[in-house]
Amino acid sequence: MDSSFKDSTLKRFNHTCSFTKDIVPKWTSKKESKGLTIPDGCDETKDLMLYSKDGDKKNKSDDNVQVFCKRHYYIVFHELRYLVKRLAEQSAGISKQRVIRATLTNKEFAKLLRVSQDENQQMLLATLYYLGSRITETLLLEKTDIHVENGKPFMNFRAETTKRYTERNVPIPKVFYERLVKFASVKKDKLFKYTKQDAWRIVQACIRRAGIKKRIHPHSFRHTYASNVYDKTGDLKIVQELLGHKNINTTSMYAHVSMAKKKSTVDNVFSE
Repeated sequence: MDSSFKDSTLKRFNHTCSFTKDIVPKWTSKKESKGLTIPDGCDETKDLMLYSKDGDKKNKSDDNVQVFCKRHYYIVFHELRYLVKRLAEQSAGISKQRVIRATLTNKEFAKLLRVSQDENQQMLLATLYYLGSRITETLLLEKTDIHVENGKPFMNFRAETTKRYTERNVPIPKVFYERLVKFASVKKDKLFKYTKQDAWRIVQACIRRAGIKKRIHPHSFRHTYASNVYDKTGDLKIVQELLGHKNINTTSMYAHVSMAKKKSTVDNVFSE
């Protein structure tokens, strides 16, 4: 949509997000059933986006275009556009194709740490790699989220920081724990002061400096974590719980086995 139309539309909505609970009642009821309080509206005035109800950006009629802040834009898009399309495809027997994204090898991860510019960058990459957390969850971590129970250290991802608003505890690997505690000890509250855009730039810069020719972004560390856990355990349920997936079907994309493991298994089965 052209800038003049955007300006006039923003003016029509008083440069304020137009989100209300009535726009996505199903989403609202699901969240409120979990004890979350969803405000009736939104008074955000920054980073506003235009949303077309019918998906046609050429349709500039007043009853088709709404204004939302980024957070509510993606909520509305997911609930009213994406999910509707997916349900229609499922009814038509069209299954969603899952593609395993690029992952990092241990050597590539070690190389990324070497080329990172400072400890904050190193710890951001290491947290993504060793905990398999989403980038938003990672950036909301605080030093008080690190816990130890019966000698077992774990990271508490608070419900309000997760995608599904569901709390989960993820064990902290021994190889990472001491360094994480030392890093957190000098922090006032949040472990990282980066934005999502900062994290993307850091990952991309490190990938370039390391000479890695894969399409790697912050979420690739989560794919790597899940693939590593499944490859070592073969237990999809463990992967599901560690990642915080509500549906095992979401986790099933990681149910692939490396050629080396398949060969080793076959050799053991048919050994003399």
